[in-house]
Amino acid sequence: MKKISILVICIFTILPLVNAQIELLDNSDLDEWESGFPLEKPVCWNVVGHSREQSIVHSGASAVRITAGNTNIATINQQISLSSSYQAGAMYEMRFWYYVVSSPGGNGDVIVNSQWTGSNVDSNWNSDVLTDTFHAEAVGQWEEKVIPVSMQMSPTPSSLSFNFSLKAPKNAVVIFDDLSFKKVENSSSTEPSLTVLPARLTAVSTVVGTPVNFQEITVTTDNLPYDVDIYLTGADPQYFTPSITQIPAGQTSTTLTVTYLPTQSGNHSAVLSFDCTSAPWLFESRSISGTAGNANEQPQIFASPNTVNFGTVQVGEQLSSTVYVGSLGLSDYLYISITPDANSAGQFLLGNSLFPKNLTNMPLSVTFKPTREGSFSAQVRLYSPGATDVLISVTGNGTGTISQEQEGDALPLSTENALSLMNESFGNVISNKPLSIEGWKNIAEKNYRAWWGYNHADNNKSAKVTAYNSINTAPDEYEMWLYTHALDYPNATTKEFTFKVMGNLLLDSDPSVLELYYVSLNDDGTMYRELILGGEQFPSIADENNIWQTYNISLDNQPIDDLFFMAFRYYCPQGGAFSSQIYYIDDVTWGDNLSSATAVETRETKIWSANGEIHYYTNENQQIAVFDINGKKAGDFLLKTGRNTLPAHFANGIYFVTNYKNINKKIIIK
Repeated sequence: MKKISILVICIFTILPLVNAQIELLDNSDLDEWESGFPLEKPVCWNVVGHSREQSIVHSGASAVRITAGNTNIATINQQISLSSSYQAGAMYEMRFWYYVVSSPGGNGDVIVNSQWTGSNVDSNWNSDVLTDTFHAEAVGQWEEKVIPVSMQMSPTPSSLSFNFSLKAPKNAVVIFDDLSFKKVENSSSTEPSLTVLPARLTAVSTVVGTPVNFQEITVTTDNLPYDVDIYLTGADPQYFTPSITQIPAGQTSTTLTVTYLPTQSGNHSAVLSFDCTSAPWLFESRSISGTAGNANEQPQIFASPNTVNFGTVQVGEQLSSTVYVGSLGLSDYLYISITPDANSAGQFLLGNSLFPKNLTNMPLSVTFKPTREGSFSAQVRLYSPGATDVLISVTGNGTGTISQEQEGDALPLSTENALSLMNESFGNVISNKPLSIEGWKNIAEKNYRAWWGYNHADNNKSAKVTAYNSINTAPDEYEMWLYTHALDYPNATTKEFTFKVMGNLLLDSDPSVLELYYVSLNDDGTMYRELILGGEQFPSIADENNIWQTYNISLDNQPIDDLFFMAFRYYCPQGGAFSSQIYYIDDVTWGDNLSSATAVETRETKIWSANGEIHYYTNENQQIAVFDINGKKAGDFLLKTGRNTLPAHFANGIYFVTNYKNINKKIIIK
């Protein structure tokens, strides 16, 4: 199997660089299978309660699905021999990606049950991190777990192994992929590093005067010549307190917590920053938020009726009913969500997702719109921080059938008339109609929906993809592929593939993903597809909505076929009414030296901050934009040759100054 190491330059998104380390697990990507088991001789994964997963994968061709019954715990493990490479005090890193399909609730969704084994080995070494049960942040999305571990100092063992073991608790279904166990290069490395986990902090709620802690934060540093300062900025820093305010220089692994102690009711937010002045490019930050209610007033939520039965409705038609809801004593909005039963996804729609707090007799429209025959049910949940949830049961039967016309093109791909230079700006597409471009392939791989064209408000056109369907909400998963025209590698002036991406209506918990693949044709005409970018490398959270991000992919000196394709894949596990997410793609180029980001190094650009202002020096005119940490644009600015001051005063916080060609700076105003 070919593996391509891609250099990615994202003009707005900064992608981390990771030093190459030796993978100690065999078949760590779980792509090699034999006789129903993930196998790469001479070591075989030991698996109980498993199956090969080829639909929901983090990368590559396959993953492993672990299904635990109501009496059994399912496992996957591998024994790694380290006797020949023992080094007292050496640091290792255990990583894995997991996707919780079905959560059993209780203590957790995933069990880590790893340990060191061998003679003269303390089997409890690192047991505080190697034995753990935890919940996923959300069901139906890929998440990564990183566990730093060390090798015991003494006595020196005569034999040593590490048992890499993961389990799914009773009644859980979990998919694992891209497992890893590597030795971490520590003090011998010359590059400083700063890592903060988790990537996002879950909001908390309490009542005025009662403190509550956020989840634990782990900060790992290496070769930092100066201390890391930990401080708060943003709207309401006075209500949040970190347990420590500084991490010493050098190599450390530190755990801290943040306490939320509100003195008045309402919603509060701040930004927690990790700042090393000697290495400002390693700056890390996390958004934190909390909601405080009034301790003297018990929040309440009301709904009438609490059951809705739609009876029998013709497939393709709809019937609506009104539930009247209200609240008292809330400190936040009254939020509304719907959870369908296993076979009922996409059959019920809500007219609202929230209401203002402390209003009565607010009409909530619930609509039953069956897409197929059968009996369907769901629960509508009314909730707000500090209040007891109210549940409304909805049921209905669908009768008859409805058909959908398949959109897009058909395979196979063709390598005829391959392009050494491509500039596709989607100028001839029709808005909200299936995309059709000569030489490209627009494939609806799962369900009937394909990629569309779109005409934006500024009359710029682009490609668009979404699984949202207001006419006929399908309960099935959606998967759409957009393959470029065949590309010519040896005759291209540059080996660079560039494009722009923008997300709209993104939610922090949405399991849908956008991915970029390298594609070539095997001798038998079948496709070879390799993941290049995906997950959080593309816009994936609410803070990144409505911001164009430009990517430059360098394929220089890579094992690329002479004729190849690039492909954009969009995957949504629950389309229809349950997915509002939209992605746009524009300005796709290949071999165009004008779009090369190497021009950055030839220009003189300096940006700095002082007294709430952003200052700028350049040797040529520049068009720039400034964004805050939440992705909100502070303005567009045309700056002349020489020294400039932006015509705006900026509050304390973090800002991104960005320009399509050559500027990507992070500015901190304190």
